[in-house]
Amino acid sequence: MRFTKTEQPLAKRALRLSLYAFSTLILALFYQLTSTSSAVAAPTVVTGTISGIPEGSYGIAWAEKYISGEWVEITSSYTKDLVAGEGYTVNLGEVTGSDIRIWAQFGSTGSAYLSGGDSFTVSSTSITKNWSLGAINFTVNTSNALACRNGYINAKPTSTGFSDKFGVWATINESGTANLSLPVGYSFNLNGRCNGDITFTSSKTASSSLQTIPITISTPNLTGTISGITAGSSINGIVQSRVFDGISTKWQQNKYGFSTNDSGQFAINLPPGVYRLGARPFFENDANTNFVNSFSDSFTISSSPITVNFTMSTSANLIYTVNPTANSRGSWGNIEEKLTHPLKGTYFNYVDGTVVNNDGQVRQFLNPGTYRISIYPNENADGYVMTQSPEFTITEGGPAVTRTLTLNKANLKFVVTPTDNARWGYITVIDSEGNDFSGDINNSGIGFVAAPAGTYDVTVSPGEASSSANVTLITGLSVTGSAQTVNVTLATGNVS
Repeated sequence: MRFTKTEQPLAKRALRLSLYAFSTLILALFYQLTSTSSAVAAPTVVTGTISGIPEGSYGIAWAEKYISGEWVEITSSYTKDLVAGEGYTVNLGEVTGSDIRIWAQFGSTGSAYLSGGDSFTVSSTSITKNWSLGAINFTVNTSNALACRNGYINAKPTSTGFSDKFGVWATINESGTANLSLPVGYSFNLNGRCNGDITFTSSKTASSSLQTIPITISTPNLTGTISGITAGSSINGIVQSRVFDGISTKWQQNKYGFSTNDSGQFAINLPPGVYRLGARPFFENDANTNFVNSFSDSFTISSSPITVNFTMSTSANLIYTVNPTANSRGSWGNIEEKLTHPLKGTYFNYVDGTVVNNDGQVRQFLNPGTYRISIYPNENADGYVMTQSPEFTITEGGPAVTRTLTLNKANLKFVVTPTDNARWGYITVIDSEGNDFSGDINNSGIGFVAAPAGTYDVTVSPGEASSSANVTLITGLSVTGSAQTVNVTLATGNVS
């Protein structure tokens, strides 16, 4: 386009005005962006109390935010280890003006609770929300208490769009009953499992009235008694099948398990096949039991019900004394079997756990094979660290393997603060060749590690990370091989 001499001044003026307006708009946008980025709203924290929590129950809580017609879990809000008589704290992040709801889940023997859900709009950075767990509104009664003892019921919503935490697990008690408290108006699938392959399902909508759900259990095809048991909680019942591992065929635990009553009686249903039953002492409840892993003879499940009885054994074929006894008693041990595979090569595979008894001994009965045992000193006590035994071999019908293991003493002592965040975390030190050495952080915020002289990179991972106490890295730590104390203050940073 060409302008006349009269039009040219007017055109130039219009161009200057438009350029001025455009630059003013750009400056305004820039100011708005920089102002917004520098004025981030503070995060919101919700605190409160939940009443009606059964004694001995532990629970979790989490929050959800309403976004585009759906409730979405705020992942950073998750909190755990909630108990009766103590409050809760949920960190929401920056959610001013958002609609929020909070859920809590609790479980105890024979009952489970899912509660909360009343939504609210966030208008401040500190909010108090108190509420009570709802009344039991489902009672599930199974027709065979023995077959369902210590089984479970899992309640999950029938529709999608919920957090994976939205639901409860409840154990079935010795009377064959489980009690549930579920939020009114929501529909749930109640999926249950009893001993062996016994399962059941039911779909219900929760209301304010108690609903009783009878579950009929078909007659189990395997019953029996384990002699020597005086408490059902003293053993874990296992079912084993003959499995080919690429080299040989061995008895291995399958996916089925079972429980007994206090007289050792059990009822279980299994698909057709050849099996043997086992009973593993529950060392976590009684580290000083004289019982060891015990097994029945093999048997075949076909079309007719059968009875299998066996007796708990006290004859160990592995006795490992762990010194010093004052520090080893109560410590956990991992037992690993040495295996050789044509593709994987030689490796160690975890087969069982154990606890060092008050005499400082590990007593076990193992199948024939080559093993090693790793002892983890109780709470990393007094500077002793995980210690691994040499290999040993168990032979069929051979004499008991009797060995002694002395715990390794740490040369590195890490004092980690703040203690409340550090406790129950762990420490890993890695050298330039990728060799790593580690230790747990105990209740006092102290972690012990044994590592040879050299230069290491250290990762300190707290048991309870926060924005002010997170994973902390130390590079180039010089280790002399002699006793050293390393003081660590957990770093500030975003919670991962």
